Amino acid sequence: MTFGGAVDSLVFVAGLFIWLLFIPQIRLLFKEKQARTNSLFLTGGSFALQILLFLQAFLRTNWPSAFVMGMSVLGNAAIICLVLYFRRYPGGRRK
Repeated sequence: MTFGGAVDSLVFVAGLFIWLLFIPQIRLLFKEKQARTNSLFLTGGSFALQILLFLQAFLRTNWPSAFVMGMSVLGNAAIICLVLYFRRYPGGRRK
C-alpha cells in the first residue's frame, strides 16, 4: 500500500467516526432544551465551509475526503436544526 493509499484509508475510517464529535453538542441541546448560547453565525459559517470542502472533494473525486466532509455536513446540519428548533421552542414543544 502506498503512503497516499494509507492516508486515504485513514481518512475514510475517520469518516466512520466523525459523527461522534457532534454527540456532546446534540446531547447538551436535548438536555438543556434551549440554544441561547449557540452562535448561529459560527455554526452557519462552519456549515458553509464544510459544504465547500465537501464539494471540492466530490468534484475532484476524492471519495474518502468527500465521505468525511459529507458526514460532517450531516452532523452540523443536525446541530443547526436543533439550535433553530430550541430557539423557536425554548424548552421544547408543550404537549
